[in-house]
Amino acid sequence: MQKQLLLSVIFLLCIATKFYAQVSVSTDGSLPDGSAMLDIKSTTKGTLITRMTTTQRKAIANPAIGLLVYDTDLQTLCLYNGNKWMGFIPSADSLIAAGNFTQVPINNSQDSALVGYSVSVSGQFAAIGAPYISTAGNRAGAVFIYQNNNGSWQLVQTLLPDEAVALDSAYFGMSVKIAPQYLIIGAPNHKNGNSQRTGTAYIYERSNPSWSKLQVLYGANVNGGFGKKVSEDTVGTNFGVAEPYSSVGPTTGAGNVYIYTRPNVLNNAPPSFTLNDPFPGTNEAFGSAMALSPNGKWLIIGAPQKDAGTGFGEVYRNQFGSTWENWDALGVGTVQNGSRICESVDICDTSYIYSIPGAKKVVYWANSPDPSSSPNIFTYSDNVVNVALDRSTGKGYVVHGSTVAQCYPQQQDIKALTSKTLSLDGTIIDPLNILSVYENNYLIGLPYESKIPFNNSWQGEVYFGSVQ
Repeated sequence: MQKQLLLSVIFLLCIATKFYAQVSVSTDGSLPDGSAMLDIKSTTKGTLITRMTTTQRKAIANPAIGLLVYDTDLQTLCLYNGNKWMGFIPSADSLIAAGNFTQVPINNSQDSALVGYSVSVSGQFAAIGAPYISTAGNRAGAVFIYQNNNGSWQLVQTLLPDEAVALDSAYFGMSVKIAPQYLIIGAPNHKNGNSQRTGTAYIYERSNPSWSKLQVLYGANVNGGFGKKVSEDTVGTNFGVAEPYSSVGPTTGAGNVYIYTRPNVLNNAPPSFTLNDPFPGTNEAFGSAMALSPNGKWLIIGAPQKDAGTGFGEVYRNQFGSTWENWDALGVGTVQNGSRICESVDICDTSYIYSIPGAKKVVYWANSPDPSSSPNIFTYSDNVVNVALDRSTGKGYVVHGSTVAQCYPQQQDIKALTSKTLSLDGTIIDPLNILSVYENNYLIGLPYESKIPFNNSWQGEVYFGSVQ
């Protein structure tokens, strides 16, 4: 009897489909909308679509254009566009009240400028790196200096590399760090006087409102990436420059970080301190991530490529100004390949933070860099792109997927960005300095936004926001 009933229902559906191709599923008996083949209406229930893991989704053979599934790993709807899977970035219920979030006006129309590849904000000034701009030479790079006047960011100066060497592909602005009085800019592919790509770091001093070049530091190793990461303390006493691709003894690509001190650095003195991994590994790129604390007493360095991408980091303390001592090793005991520990790092006078993107985690020490204290560990559902600390308050911030979040004192999303920040299944090729925070104001760079049609290049965008 049940079989006959089932056959009757199927027969009736076939007849209905033949004479009326549209279908309405509703509680009020209404007809389907004229534009829809299937119209589902309810005020008490939702529509549940296919759910699967990322691995299962990727295993779908020849997915049709428009195929829609829910990825349980990424916790998002995924749509196949005929070329790749695209993710939806919903406005989460947990987004906290944020103040103004406005685009910083960048007067640039060049191809592949990558505006916002690096950003740094301190007080009323912000530095925005565009390492592929070709003003001073093909991809020589530039840095835009903005001043905040009552919430409105205005361009006050454009800095370009200007040493008497060929400046093509110098990548000036690949890293920046600004403080109230001093600014340091990295150009890791800059040539020296012998046309060797040793890299440079430019130091500027502010004479309100303009910034004047004070010194240019040159790397000593060809293709060492000197200037790939730069940092400084608040008063410009210590300047840090990473050279992550240089050798340590016979170990190639182990990486070094150099600390220059003022006034010695102004007199062409060599670095006051050279730091590297005490157990260096080949191509571990020690210094790929690096930050100095505002008071100049703490330093954090990351080597995310160490041990087949497991990663590693070090916290150093300089209590008396005479030496930097190893204070804490980060990631020791972790054996998972691909964790990329310390791909992004930051440190303040009383706290530090680092990312473990392979595990979608962020580790944050609050109130004290003392390794004997217990850290806060935060887990995210999508890729951890970048971490930063508010250098005035020590609060922790994270860019995960396409969302800016506050991870301490409360773990809450702040602002949903566009899905173009990262591709759904993509990973960061290079840890970006795309987030900087000061006094509850944050500056975020989206270097892969504003894609120019037909030539596969990006101009980049930058946004300023505040947390209420």
